[in-house]
Amino acid sequence: MDFLFQYLKENHLTLSSCESFTAGLFAHEFCLQAGSSQFFKGGFVCYSNDFKEQFVEIDNRFIKKYGVVSQEVAELMARNCARLLATDVCFSFTGFAPISDEAQVGLSYASIFINGKVYTNRFYQPDIQDRKAYQQRAIEAILIFFQKNVLN
Repeated sequence: MDFLFQYLKENHLTLSSCESFTAGLFAHEFCLQAGSSQFFKGGFVCYSNDFKEQFVEIDNRFIKKYGVVSQEVAELMARNCARLLATDVCFSFTGFAPISDEAQVGLSYASIFINGKVYTNRFYQPDIQDRKAYQQRAIEAILIFFQKNVLN
């Protein structure tokens, strides 16, 4: 998180998050750093489709067409959250974290909205059975993705 904090600081950018399976862990981890309130405006923890529809403005038809755990929904979550909270950067997370009844347990998508563009990372780790470990690994994966694909 240190490099993200530094990037936001150097570029005078604000941050938000829109989290489903990570349940606010990304926001929590970022806000552990002193001075995070200068950059982090807020976020959504949106487990249910109803919440995504009502507060993040994800149309139910869109969810039905692509599935709630999809690149398309992750990207729209990031875009809409950034717009609704008026931030420059937004990280979004949607997925099937362990232990889940879903056939695709271990599949998730995380998106980053920045500079009018959206970047998405597909994360698939079906062997991780611990929910918290899966959440942490997914966050680590999007931060590595951010460093390699957005900053460079």
